[in-house]
Amino acid sequence: MKMFNLLNIGERAGSGIPSIYYVWTNQHWETPVLKERFVPERTVLLLPLKRVPITNADKKTPKTLRQKEVILRWMK
Repeated sequence: MKMFNLLNIGERAGSGIPSIYYVWTNQHWETPVLKERFVPERTVLLLPLKRVPITNADKKTPKTLRQKEVILRWMK
């Protein structure tokens, strides 16, 4: 973190971590793993590039769900 701060491409607030989790989720990659190690003292963020299988439930948008409700009402 100190290295990135010295290069003016990072900040100490840790605001980038939620962004990384968000991007990884949207790309359907496995969840990042944050580990703390004490000897030597460091924080490690593992970023797996393995994709998580996408189910049909993941693909349903609010618009799709509304359309489904309309179709089911018409069918009744």
